[in-house]
Amino acid sequence: MIKKILIIAVILGCAWWYWTARTKLSEDKVLAYYTQVGEVIVAREPEGLCKLLADDYQGTDSASLGEEASREHQFDKTQTCSTTRDLFAKYDELDKKFGGLLNLKYNYKVNNFKLSPDKKTATVDINYSLDTGGSFMQMNSHSKDTLIRKNGKTLLLRSNSETVISVGNRG
Repeated sequence: MIKKILIIAVILGCAWWYWTARTKLSEDKVLAYYTQVGEVIVAREPEGLCKLLADDYQGTDSASLGEEASREHQFDKTQTCSTTRDLFAKYDELDKKFGGLLNLKYNYKVNNFKLSPDKKTATVDINYSLDTGGSFMQMNSHSKDTLIRKNGKTLLLRSNSETVISVGNRG
């Protein structure tokens, strides 16, 4: 009898996770997502970053370099992953030229976020920066992101960001 009760409890627990917990977002899951993004960026793991994007990911970014006017770019998951692979390969090349001194430093601040009533999506207002080799290059971004929960993973579905890139000691 106890064996049957344990089996039923395990089945109910698995069903609860499958139907509820794996598809719900929480504050902890949102914050853990951005921590994980930082870890894969600093480790220069483009495939790790790609795994954090939903298959139907769409993004826009208005980027400016110093005083230049910003340009808006739109991209999907395939384009984002390709660009990220190329960027990290260039970082690796530069790092070799600089004798291993080209470290990446990623910081973020979640300004606020709102969970949908069903807790399946979160809208996140976030600022983040990526410093490359100290004062060599810095990217500062402000983004409005939409996160989803799918199959037990938190994924980025949409991103609308503005990025300012500074090179050298120009602020």
